[in-house]
Amino acid sequence: MPFTNQLRIDAFASALNVSAVRTFVGDNQLAITQSIPAATTNQEILAAIDVSEAKFVVLSSDVALTLKTNNSSSPSNTIALAAGVPYVWGFGDNNALLLTVDVAKFFVTNATAGAAALNILALIDLP
Repeated sequence: MPFTNQLRIDAFASALNVSAVRTFVGDNQLAITQSIPAATTNQEILAAIDVSEAKFVVLSSDVALTLKTNNSSSPSNTIALAAGVPYVWGFGDNNALLLTVDVAKFFVTNATAGAAALNILALIDLP
């Protein structure tokens, strides 16, 4: 059974409003909501994202976090996730996916004084 995710984009200005909806369909969905305690270094989160089959990826947090992929000491990718600013990528975007190799694990660092609510959503096709 395929999964369907939608991305809704709304931009408002005094002279123009722009709205769009993009729909993505994939065979598997990864959906993780994880609390990351304050002053945490390299909390491990298991994940499986085949980047060659990825259709949609969203990473979000309510506080600033650093995400490393696959290895905490020599990561495949390091992503600085800003508080309240989700990273969103969908197949066909003009920008490249920040994840450049398949992901087996995330290592998450929260250097703030408050707990974080991390959300990871990925839509992936089967090869």
